[in-house]
Amino acid sequence: NDVLIASDIIYSAVIVEPLWETVLTLLKRPSDGEEGGVFVMAYARRKVPVSIELVLETAITNGFAYELVKEDDEEGIWVYTFRYNEGGAE
Repeated sequence: NDVLIASDIIYSAVIVEPLWETVLTLLKRPSDGEEGGVFVMAYARRKVPVSIELVLETAITNGFAYELVKEDDEEGIWVYTFRYNEGGAE
């Protein structure tokens, strides 16, 4: 499986759509019974004008499902995995 990893990359709303365009270009799609790749992204709480909700909504719009795999409220860090959405649900 292909794995893309990103951390601490969300500083402005203008990079959210280009982020997903890049993931769509680089991440292996599922085919012929083979799993597609996974995109792992760590999001840190910052004083920036963009929310994780925007990132997640844009992921869904671009055909991805996501899962929160690690949450550290004290440190303000969340780790998500994203895969191509085959079933139509988040």
